[in-house]
Amino acid sequence: MKKNLETQILNDLKLLTQEENIKVNDPMSKHTSFKVGGPADFYITVKTIEQIQNILKFANKNNIPLYVIGNGSNLLVSDKGYNGVLIQIREDNFCQLTVKKKDDKHYILTVGGGMLMKTLSIEACLLSLAGLDDIIDIPGTVGGGIIMNASF
Repeated sequence: MKKNLETQILNDLKLLTQEENIKVNDPMSKHTSFKVGGPADFYITVKTIEQIQNILKFANKNNIPLYVIGNGSNLLVSDKGYNGVLIQIREDNFCQLTVKKKDDKHYILTVGGGMLMKTLSIEACLLSLAGLDDIIDIPGTVGGGIIMNASF
Protein backbone atom coordinates (compact mmCIF):
# COMPACT_ATOMS: atom_id res chain seq x y z
CA MET A 1 0.00 0.00 0.00
CA LYS A 2 1.32 3.44 -0.86
CA LYS A 3 2.50 5.49 2.12
CA ASN A 4 0.15 8.45 1.45
CA LEU A 5 -2.88 6.16 1.23
CA GLU A 6 -1.76 4.25 4.32
CA THR A 7 -1.44 7.51 6.27
CA GLN A 8 -4.89 8.70 5.17
CA ILE A 9 -6.53 5.38 6.10
CA LEU A 10 -4.77 5.40 9.47
CA ASN A 11 -5.97 8.94 10.19
CA ASP A 12 -9.54 7.96 9.25
CA LEU A 13 -9.39 4.83 11.43
CA LYS A 14 -8.20 6.92 14.40
CA LEU A 15 -11.53 8.76 14.20
CA LEU A 16 -13.38 5.41 14.55
CA THR A 17 -11.43 3.78 17.40
CA GLN A 18 -8.67 4.58 19.85
CA GLU A 19 -5.22 4.91 18.31
CA GLU A 20 -3.76 2.33 20.69
CA ASN A 21 -6.15 -0.27 19.20
CA ILE A 22 -4.67 0.13 15.71
CA LYS A 23 -1.43 -1.49 14.63
CA VAL A 24 0.07 -0.82 11.20
CA ASN A 25 1.93 -3.63 9.40
CA ASP A 26 1.60 -5.87 12.45
CA PRO A 27 2.88 -9.45 11.85
CA MET A 28 0.00 -11.90 11.96
CA SER A 29 2.39 -14.51 13.34
CA LYS A 30 1.83 -12.76 16.70
CA HIS A 31 -1.92 -13.39 16.48
CA THR A 32 -2.36 -16.94 15.18
CA SER A 33 -2.10 -20.27 16.98
CA PHE A 34 0.27 -21.59 14.28
CA LYS A 35 2.50 -18.50 14.68
CA VAL A 36 2.63 -17.87 10.93
CA GLY A 37 1.70 -14.93 8.73
CA GLY A 38 3.08 -11.71 7.40
CA PRO A 39 1.91 -8.22 8.29
CA ALA A 40 -1.65 -6.97 8.17
CA ASP A 41 -1.86 -3.44 6.77
CA PHE A 42 -4.14 -2.47 9.67
CA TYR A 43 -4.73 -4.78 12.64
CA ILE A 44 -7.46 -3.49 14.96
CA THR A 45 -8.70 -4.76 18.30
CA VAL A 46 -12.13 -3.25 18.79
CA LYS A 47 -13.82 -2.41 22.07
CA THR A 48 -17.46 -1.92 21.08
CA ILE A 49 -20.03 -3.08 18.56
CA GLU A 50 -20.31 0.52 17.36
CA GLN A 51 -16.61 0.52 16.51
CA ILE A 52 -17.07 -2.65 14.47
CA GLN A 53 -20.04 -1.14 12.63
CA ASN A 54 -18.20 2.11 11.89
CA ILE A 55 -15.06 0.36 10.66
CA LEU A 56 -17.15 -1.96 8.45
CA LYS A 57 -18.95 1.04 6.93
CA PHE A 58 -15.66 2.85 6.39
CA ALA A 59 -14.00 -0.13 4.71
CA ASN A 60 -17.00 -0.81 2.49
CA LYS A 61 -17.36 2.85 1.48
CA ASN A 62 -13.66 3.03 0.55
CA ASN A 63 -13.38 -0.44 -1.03
CA ILE A 64 -10.80 -1.55 1.52
CA PRO A 65 -10.60 -5.32 2.07
CA LEU A 66 -11.71 -6.27 5.59
CA TYR A 67 -11.60 -9.52 7.51
CA VAL A 68 -12.76 -10.34 11.03
CA ILE A 69 -10.97 -12.91 13.19
CA GLY A 70 -11.48 -14.30 16.66
CA ASN A 71 -8.71 -15.92 18.67
CA GLY A 72 -6.58 -16.68 15.60
CA SER A 73 -6.97 -20.40 16.28
CA ASN A 74 -6.22 -22.60 13.29
CA LEU A 75 -5.85 -19.52 11.11
CA LEU A 76 -3.27 -19.58 8.32
CA VAL A 77 -2.12 -16.23 6.98
CA SER A 78 0.24 -15.92 4.02
CA ASP A 79 3.79 -14.77 4.69
CA LYS A 80 2.89 -11.91 2.33
CA GLY A 81 0.42 -10.74 4.97
CA TYR A 82 -3.03 -9.25 4.59
CA ASN A 83 -3.70 -6.18 2.48
CA GLY A 84 -6.50 -4.32 4.18
CA VAL A 85 -8.14 -3.97 7.59
CA LEU A 86 -8.19 -6.93 9.95
CA ILE A 87 -10.49 -6.72 13.00
CA GLN A 88 -10.00 -9.03 15.96
CA ILE A 89 -12.92 -9.86 18.24
CA ARG A 90 -11.42 -10.81 21.59
CA GLU A 91 -12.56 -12.40 24.80
CA ASP A 92 -11.55 -9.39 26.87
CA ASN A 93 -14.21 -7.28 25.11
CA PHE A 94 -16.87 -9.55 23.66
CA CYS A 95 -17.45 -12.31 26.20
CA GLN A 96 -20.70 -11.33 27.90
CA LEU A 97 -22.89 -14.25 28.99
CA THR A 98 -26.51 -14.05 30.02
CA VAL A 99 -28.60 -17.00 31.14
CA LYS A 100 -32.38 -17.12 31.04
CA LYS A 101 -34.51 -19.99 32.27
CA LYS A 102 -36.89 -21.13 29.52
CA ASP A 103 -38.66 -23.83 31.53
CA ASP A 104 -37.80 -26.43 34.20
CA LYS A 105 -35.30 -28.25 31.96
CA HIS A 106 -34.13 -25.65 29.42
CA TYR A 107 -32.08 -22.47 29.51
CA ILE A 108 -31.22 -19.86 26.90
CA LEU A 109 -27.60 -18.72 26.87
CA THR A 110 -26.68 -15.52 25.07
CA VAL A 111 -22.94 -15.41 24.47
CA GLY A 112 -20.54 -12.81 23.05
CA GLY A 113 -18.71 -13.92 19.93
CA GLY A 114 -15.31 -13.28 21.51
CA MET A 115 -15.81 -15.75 24.35
CA LEU A 116 -13.50 -18.75 24.12
CA MET A 117 -15.25 -22.07 23.63
CA LYS A 118 -13.38 -23.38 26.67
CA THR A 119 -14.70 -20.51 28.79
CA LEU A 120 -18.28 -21.15 27.67
CA SER A 121 -17.95 -24.84 28.48
CA ILE A 122 -16.62 -24.06 31.97
CA GLU A 123 -19.32 -21.44 32.62
CA ALA A 124 -22.05 -23.91 31.59
CA CYS A 125 -20.54 -26.55 33.88
CA LEU A 126 -20.44 -24.09 36.80
CA LEU A 127 -24.15 -23.45 36.18
CA SER A 128 -24.78 -27.24 36.15
CA LEU A 129 -25.91 -27.03 32.51
CA ALA A 130 -25.21 -30.03 30.31
CA GLY A 131 -24.53 -30.14 26.59
CA LEU A 132 -21.52 -27.88 26.17
CA ASP A 133 -18.89 -30.13 27.71
CA ASP A 134 -17.71 -31.36 24.28
CA ILE A 135 -16.51 -27.91 23.22
CA ILE A 136 -13.95 -27.52 26.02
CA ASP A 137 -11.11 -28.71 23.76
CA ILE A 138 -11.91 -26.38 20.85
CA PRO A 139 -9.30 -23.58 20.98
CA GLY A 140 -11.31 -20.84 19.25
CA THR A 141 -14.02 -18.37 20.09
CA VAL A 142 -17.78 -18.90 20.02
CA GLY A 143 -18.08 -16.59 16.99
CA GLY A 144 -15.40 -18.55 15.14
CA GLY A 145 -17.02 -21.82 16.16
CA ILE A 146 -20.34 -20.73 14.69
CA ILE A 147 -18.74 -19.64 11.42
CA MET A 148 -16.73 -22.88 11.19
CA ASN A 149 -19.61 -25.09 12.42
CA ALA A 150 -17.47 -26.49 15.24
CA SER A 151 -19.30 -29.23 17.18
CA PHE A 152 -22.69 -27.53 17.13
